[in-house]
Amino acid sequence: MRINDNQINCIIDHLNLSGISPGALFDDVLDHYCCKVEELLEEESCSVSEAIKRAEASICPKGALQIEKDLKYLLTINQNIMLHKIVFSIASLAGFIFLLSGTAWMANLLESFVAIQLMGLSLIVAVFAVYPYLMYRLYRKSARALRQELA
Repeated sequence: MRINDNQINCIIDHLNLSGISPGALFDDVLDHYCCKVEELLEEESCSVSEAIKRAEASICPKGALQIEKDLKYLLTINQNIMLHKIVFSIASLAGFIFLLSGTAWMANLLESFVAIQLMGLSLIVAVFAVYPYLMYRLYRKSARALRQELA
């Protein structure tokens, strides 16, 4: 049995109510729903609304919106990991230079002027590279909390 346009429109309405954004993912999820609903209508001879509910339980038990969130996470996780690695490397290098120049100055291996310049340079790197990143992370965390509070 092939599903008709009215049944497809019911599935589209259901997906629109779930909050999933229109686009390629919407079309893919719609295709999965249509196949599952068609299969359920043939095998179990149930109503369309019941078949849509069973299809949802089978395809996305946590909701169609969760699929979209998971997709966004998977597409951006490598960029986020790389950004974390870069910031950690810069902070580690700045800390190492700061400690090394301070230690060399204390052991009289460097003149005080050179040591102070190196320590200042490492602090500047830390302030201009790491601090903005930390503020950005703090902003995102507070914005996410505010969105959840308003929802």
